[in-house]
Amino acid sequence: MIHKKILNYLIEFFKKTDPNKKYNDKMKKILSKLNDRALKLEVQLENENNEEKRKNIYIMLKVIYKQQAKGEKLMQERERSSHSSRKDKIVIKPALCPPIRLEIT
Repeated sequence: MIHKKILNYLIEFFKKTDPNKKYNDKMKKILSKLNDRALKLEVQLENENNEEKRKNIYIMLKVIYKQQAKGEKLMQERERSSHSSRKDKIVIKPALCPPIRLEIT
């Protein structure tokens, strides 16, 4: 019993981290930077009077929004294709009910 507890404790040190988690953390950081940039450009677009500069800012905003959508889509695809060991271990067992006894008197 003691050996089993020790082994269970030590197994945690040898498990590999999920590469999708690292990828998603980096992608979230990139998406937050894109979001900050988009907010700055929206403010700049509201304050700009020159029509040519407004057009350029609008195009940059469209590109940023498309990049954000693509990044979120990639994160979702990585989550779906993840083969985490935790997902494999989850087993739903049906609840068993006691047998029904019919007594005829």
